[in-house]
Amino acid sequence: MQEKLIIPWKCHICGRQFDTLGGGICKKCGMATCAVCFGIGTLRRLGQMKVPKGVVCRTCAGAEETKTP
Repeated sequence: MQEKLIIPWKCHICGRQFDTLGGGICKKCGMATCAVCFGIGTLRRLGQMKVPKGVVCRTCAGAEETKTP
């Protein structure tokens, strides 16, 4: 009998499924976001860094940039 791989997270931006080390929760919108959509996917895949806490997803980051001061 084969064991099924359980992937608990799905990115709200791109739909990519990821494990607990492959992303996290956006600080602003509270949605599950993969490391790629946090903008740190390449470094994470290389194992050079963990996803830091308090990161904002690219959707929320783009919304902040378009606000006028």
